[in-house]
Amino acid sequence: MTRVTRAPGAPPETVTLHGELTVSRLGVGTIRLTEQRGFGQARANAVQLLRRAVDLGINFIDTADSYGPGTAETVVRDALYPYHGLTIATKGGFEHPAVDEWKENGHPAHLKAALEGSLTRLRLEQIPLYYLHVPDPNVPYAESLGAIKDLQAEGKIRFVGISNVTSAHVHVAREVLGDSLVSVQNYYNVMFHHGASKYCEDTENVLDECELREWAFVAWEPLGTGAELPGVDDDETFRRRALDVIDEVSARHGVSPHVARLAAVLSRSPQIIAIPGTGNLAHLEANVAAMELSRAEDFDGAWLIQRKVISSLRRQREIEDLQRRLTTAAPTYSWRDR
Repeated sequence: MTRVTRAPGAPPETVTLHGELTVSRLGVGTIRLTEQRGFGQARANAVQLLRRAVDLGINFIDTADSYGPGTAETVVRDALYPYHGLTIATKGGFEHPAVDEWKENGHPAHLKAALEGSLTRLRLEQIPLYYLHVPDPNVPYAESLGAIKDLQAEGKIRFVGISNVTSAHVHVAREVLGDSLVSVQNYYNVMFHHGASKYCEDTENVLDECELREWAFVAWEPLGTGAELPGVDDDETFRRRALDVIDEVSARHGVSPHVARLAAVLSRSPQIIAIPGTGNLAHLEANVAAMELSRAEDFDGAWLIQRKVISSLRRQREIEDLQRRLTTAAPTYSWRDR
């Protein structure tokens, strides 16, 4: 279970994972801390970027063993160990042998080795939040998740997340992981329905499930425009409308369109944690303004599909309990009861 807390005037807002780990809804992704996106040596300013993020109040750091590979986790350790007040989330199950080559590997033996490598690089005995990075089409999803559950039982993982998934994967994960599952991480941004949704058709349903069960929905590439995807046309009517809304908001508040797009994502659902990655200190500092902007502006016009209001299962139970107590007849008393 993940609960949202609001502190007016003190961004970033927070989400509490399973009632235990309170994390900022604006996190930091580390895929751009390498010289090439997710590959190679660390940027010269990587340590400075991470330390500045923490200074700005961000306490959720998202990384993966495949970023580098190994580079991003090493930078996180060098910059932030021993992680006082921070939640470090990392991922396994994706191999990155070359700059443009990503290969799924959900075999249990690989996941065990990947986790051990992450523990060593991060200098941890237990990973606070560990994701299965991607489903492997050559390994049953339940088998991969079962391996992670076994590693959790050994005390090496505190909570589990899943990433790059459909609703079908979420259903399997619930069956295998139970209450250990606290987060889903998927590609998501304000232009999602204007081209990208054809590649991730039921991600809105996944977000619905996160709201229903109070899981965190971690949005990677939250500043994305979809321009990198085939078949996306900026002249398409609805996409143009979304871009116009973003431009109007950014002009009105004197922020960049990047910040406005990030704010739109944060405004989309209280369960969303956005993890923009950047190698630029000025961009990192500008991103912090997005949390406050998400409260001040209505971004509904930028989204092709409107969100429905979902009451979490916990809230539904609370309401049912209250209704039951209100409708239960109060006991009657008379002078003979004295």
